[in-house]
Amino acid sequence: MKKIFLLVLITVISLRGISQKYTNDHIWINLGTGADFTGNFAIGGSLTYQLQMFTLSARYINIPNSCLSCTEKNYSRDIGLLIGLIQRKEKGFISGGAGIGSFFYKEEKYGLLSNNIIEDSRYSIPIEIQAFLTRKNIGIGLYGFADFNSHKSFAGVLISLQIGFSPNK
Repeated sequence: MKKIFLLVLITVISLRGISQKYTNDHIWINLGTGADFTGNFAIGGSLTYQLQMFTLSARYINIPNSCLSCTEKNYSRDIGLLIGLIQRKEKGFISGGAGIGSFFYKEEKYGLLSNNIIEDSRYSIPIEIQAFLTRKNIGIGLYGFADFNSHKSFAGVLISLQIGFSPNK
């Protein structure tokens, strides 16, 4: 846990060093699909609000892992609230954040004589990195995610579309 805290602290400090102050707020939604680092399909989305150099995000990541011929299927999902920092340029931005979340895991094993279902829910530390090319109110980019928990941590990347606006304009 101390290593995770130090990693988040170092990330926030390093991002703060390259951040700038902004006069406009921005709100955007990301929706994407991709994979976790073990090769499982992943889907997710986030709603992010930028206030000056800070971001506040709510995110959802789902990683289903099942196949038609398997005798078991499982999935992981995380829901989190994250705070972070952003570096915005004319044609895009990069941001990073960390926060608190809820991790849920379900595993179903099917046999001839019995079925076994395991469900687990825990608190987690979600982390995100967003890197997007943007034009006016639309963008495309990468959404990196990680979820650190005491059961089954995971990480991955989504290719995402972004729709957003600036409420001050």
